[in-house]
Amino acid sequence: MKRIFCLILCLAMLAAVTPVLAAGVSKVMCVTNCKEWVSLRESPDTTSKRLTKVYLGELVTNCSASYDDFIYCEIGGKSGYIPAKYLKMTEFSMEESFPGNQMVVNVSEWTSMWDEPNTSSKRLAKVPLGSIVTSCVTMPGGFIYCEYKSGKTTYTGYISKSYLKKANYSATTQSQKVVDNAPEAYEDLTMTVVNCEDWVSLREKASASSARLAKVPLGTEVEHCVRVSDTFVYCCYNGVYGYIQAQYLAGPDDGEPDIPDPMPVVPSPDPVVTSAFGSLPELPDYQTLLLAGQTLLAETYQGYTIVVQRAFNAYEGMLAVCYDMNQVPLWRVYSRSVSEIMDVIQLDAFVAGTLDDPQLIWYEHGVGITSYAYGPAVRERWFLPEAEIPNINDTVYLSADYDGTVYVAFSDELMRISTDGQLVWRAKCGDESIFWPVAIEIDQGGISVLYDNQFGKDNLYGEVRFSLDGSVLYTTTRQVQKEA
Repeated sequence: MKRIFCLILCLAMLAAVTPVLAAGVSKVMCVTNCKEWVSLRESPDTTSKRLTKVYLGELVTNCSASYDDFIYCEIGGKSGYIPAKYLKMTEFSMEESFPGNQMVVNVSEWTSMWDEPNTSSKRLAKVPLGSIVTSCVTMPGGFIYCEYKSGKTTYTGYISKSYLKKANYSATTQSQKVVDNAPEAYEDLTMTVVNCEDWVSLREKASASSARLAKVPLGTEVEHCVRVSDTFVYCCYNGVYGYIQAQYLAGPDDGEPDIPDPMPVVPSPDPVVTSAFGSLPELPDYQTLLLAGQTLLAETYQGYTIVVQRAFNAYEGMLAVCYDMNQVPLWRVYSRSVSEIMDVIQLDAFVAGTLDDPQLIWYEHGVGITSYAYGPAVRERWFLPEAEIPNINDTVYLSADYDGTVYVAFSDELMRISTDGQLVWRAKCGDESIFWPVAIEIDQGGISVLYDNQFGKDNLYGEVRFSLDGSVLYTTTRQVQKEA
C-alpha cells in the first residue's frame, strides 16, 4: 500500500513539473487575422519593443501558454510575444523544418503547385512569379509544402524548392529610395530585353552574383525603369521589382542595347606586391585561374573582373588577378603567410565600396587591410596597418551596399571603416560566451554579428546586435541550420 501511495505521489509531482500547453495553443502556430504582418514583442504588451515583423501565414514555433491574451513563441532565432488573436493552431510538429514564407522566383511567368511532392501528380494551380506562399514546410525530395491564396480560393500543395526563395516583400513594390537615389532616372520608361540568346536575369540586387528573381525572355518589355549605375537598371517585370544589366536593355528610341562605353585599357604598371611566389604564372588566363586553388570570389563591375584565389598552387597564400571584359589579364596582387603556423583563414578578400566605385578589400595577417581600385591598372586606394587594428585574427568582413562602409568582426569586437580607410569606431560586446565570428548581417536598423559559441549545440549561434553608431543593443542566441 505504501509503495502504491509513493508511486501516485511521484506521478503527481511529475505532472506538476511537466509543461502542459494551454487550451487553444499548439507547439507550431500560424499567423492569421492580420492584413500583412503582426509584431513579435519583447514582452506581453503592445507598447513593448517590437523584435521583428511576422508576416501573415508564417509559422511560429515553441509556442507556450498565453499571457494576458499573448502567446510566447519563436521565429527566426527571436523569441517574444504575439497577441493570441493573431495565431491559430496547426498540426505541424517541431521535428519539421519551417523556412518561412516563400516567394515564387526563377520562372518566366508561373510555377506549378502539385497535389503530391512530384511533378507527375495532379497540378492544383499555376502560381505566378512574385507570389508569396505561406505556411511553408520543407519536405523530402526538394519540395515545399505550402498554401497559395488566389482571390477567395486557397490552394494547399507542393512546389519545387528551385522555384522558391525566402519571401522578399520589397520586391513586390517599387522602392522610392532607389528611385530618389538613382543618378539618372526615367519616369515610367518601358525598355525591351535585347542582346541575349533566350532570357536575361532579373536580380534581387544590383550585382551579377545576387539571387535571380526571374528569367525575363528575349523581347520582353519591362516597366518603370530607373538607371541606377553604369551597369544596372532597376525595373519591374510581371509585378516583381529587381535589377537587369543595362547591356541587355534597349530604350524606346534607340532600338539598340544601352551599353555603357567601356573604360579605356592602358598598359599596367608593375603591380603592388607584398611578397612574391616565384613559381606563380605571371598573369594566368581566366579559365586557368578559376580551375586552380580555391576561388574566394569572382566579381565583375564596370567591365572588369577580379578573381581571388586562396592557397594558390598549394601555397598558403592569396592571389588576385584583374581581367578586362575580354578576359585579358591586366594586373595581379598576391600575398603569403610569413610563418608556417599562420593559417589560411587569416587571409581574406572581398568586394566593398559602392556600385559606381567598387574596391577590392584585402586582409593579410601581420600586414593589415588594403583597398585596391578596380580598373586597367593596379592602384592602392588606402592602407590600414595591423598596428592600428590589433588582434584581428579570425576575421569576417562585410560591405554595406548602400554606403560602402566596411565592417570587420574579430573576437568579440566589431570595427567600422569608412570608404577612405579611416577607423570610424570599434565596439566590444563584452560577452565571454561568444567567440569566432562567422557572419555579419546588416540592415538600415543595425548590424548583427553571428558567432560560434560555447553552448554545446551545433545549430546554435551567439548573436550580438550593434547599432549603426557602434553601441550594443542586445546579445542573444540564434538557431541556425548549419551545413554538414
